Amino acid sequence: MLFWCWLMRFWGHPVKRDTRSAYRARGAEMNRVIDAALKARKEEISAEYRANVERARADEAARVKFTRDGLLNAVVVADRSGWHKVLSVNQKTVTVETEYSWTDRIPFGRITDFKENTL
Repeated sequence: MLFWCWLMRFWGHPVKRDTRSAYRARGAEMNRVIDAALKARKEEISAEYRANVERARADEAARVKFTRDGLLNAVVVADRSGWHKVLSVNQKTVTVETEYSWTDRIPFGRITDFKENTL
């Protein structure tokens, strides 16, 4: 037993015990690492969002704006869902046929292209 006490004083405890302060320091360091990673990711997402907004604004500015006068001779119009036969051109919409018993109205803003009667 005496030898063991001398060994403990000379080398210290063979297995160092973790203290509360060391545990807290490791936890604080991990929190700093996580916060830095989150901040970087948030900045990346924010930059992507701003780029997408600018791209959408540029696309909207470059898009051809259709008017009633431009669509009066239209035979078919296209939107996101495809081409549709024009029944009438209204003040702000175009009435088109559907494959069902009713008609649909497409606002001028949703029209992506149209074809006129060239006869």
